[in-house]
Amino acid sequence: MNKLTATLLLLPLLTTGLRARPPLPSLPPPTPPLPHRQPAVAQWSILYRYSADKKKPPTARRPAPERIIKITISKNQTTFHEQIHWQSGQTAEQWIYQGRSLGTTPGSAEISANPLSTEADLIDYRRTDFPELTWLSLTHYRGVADFEGKPAYLFTQDLGNGRQRHAWLAPDTQYPLFTTDGEIERHYHYHPTPVPPPTPPAHYLKLFTQWEKHTNQLATPAARP
Repeated sequence: MNKLTATLLLLPLLTTGLRARPPLPSLPPPTPPLPHRQPAVAQWSILYRYSADKKKPPTARRPAPERIIKITISKNQTTFHEQIHWQSGQTAEQWIYQGRSLGTTPGSAEISANPLSTEADLIDYRRTDFPELTWLSLTHYRGVADFEGKPAYLFTQDLGNGRQRHAWLAPDTQYPLFTTDGEIERHYHYHPTPVPPPTPPAHYLKLFTQWEKHTNQLATPAARP
């Protein structure tokens, strides 16, 4: 066997690893609302990664600033529960119930009107399960793109000064898979339907009832003398 024959025989083996991936399938475009809402009872988690930590990993002398690393959201109709995990290892929670929000802050068991949430957040939860993605619209749709070896809907928005943010949605559910703006990455994971459906515990329900009663009293005009 001469060198030319040997080279021709080995060529298919050498080029196997260079073959391009098969073309992405043609999919119908996504449909509003974007993203699609979760079922009436559902649970999912968002894992946060920060580009600053990749550039300069935290050390004992230079710990990372206190930031959220994970939020687990449980949904029961219009009731939402957020379990919030911070880089320090502390946790907090928030219950959104009948249009009101109560919760704890990191490192405290005291329940109060949650300062981690605003009225705008509550309005967003009423119309979307992903208030961090209200920027998504068909005007930002860029077509089908590869995400971890599978096709996904890609959305991109220009933020100015050369910055962009991106979101990948699963074609079958139109739920978010991954988002990034160059500084914060969000990885989405979906869990089995929680059983029983999430409901505020008794001590929370008591506070919600007291809050509603107090609000109704303030709204009732004082009787004339």
